[in-house]
Amino acid sequence: MKFFDGSVARFLLAGTLNTGATYAVYLLLLQVAPYAIAFSISFVAGILLSYALNARFVFRRRTAWHSFLRFPLIYLVQYLIAMLLVALCVERLGIAPWLAPLLCLVVTIPMTYVLARAVFNRPVTR
Repeated sequence: MKFFDGSVARFLLAGTLNTGATYAVYLLLLQVAPYAIAFSISFVAGILLSYALNARFVFRRRTAWHSFLRFPLIYLVQYLIAMLLVALCVERLGIAPWLAPLLCLVVTIPMTYVLARAVFNRPVTR
């Protein structure tokens, strides 16, 4: 399997859709909750949408429990790195809470693609 088999473009498209939806949820929640809570809730919603988009559209796999159970581990890593970066941006650099998550995407997008590809292209052992 080639590394650049069209899945990169589909990943970026799905990621754009997921990011837009997740960011909209974040902005709505930011009206009633502190940034850390709004970010956390919107992040979990984004994981669920991302799994569906990655499985069916990006990597063209059927959804399955084995990949569904591994998939959140990708986003646990991404969450920890992104939350650290968001807090650093807001607390230390004085960047507005509405902008900080967008800046963090530069670091987390490439990492997320590589990890998602590994989850969906990993052969299932029985």
